Amino acid sequence: MPSHHEGLNYSVLEAFKFGTIVISNNIPGVTELVSHKESGFLVENNCGKLFYNSLVECEKNINLKSEIIRNGKKIVK
Repeated sequence: MPSHHEGLNYSVLEAFKFGTIVISNNIPGVTELVSHKESGFLVENNCGKLFYNSLVECEKNINLKSEIIRNGKKIVK
């Protein structure tokens, strides 16, 4: 999510509900729901390289990926 500003972010909640990993800019509205490497990935200043690295890390580390998905679903509950 390359947004620069968000309020209460329903798209993050929907992603959690369906087991989708959230990779977003580190901005208010998202950080209330996403903790870096706990319930998603937070990127600084729309850095494309960091978005890419987060995707690669998530795909290479299946345990981390599973934990992030599990934590996201807990938040929705």
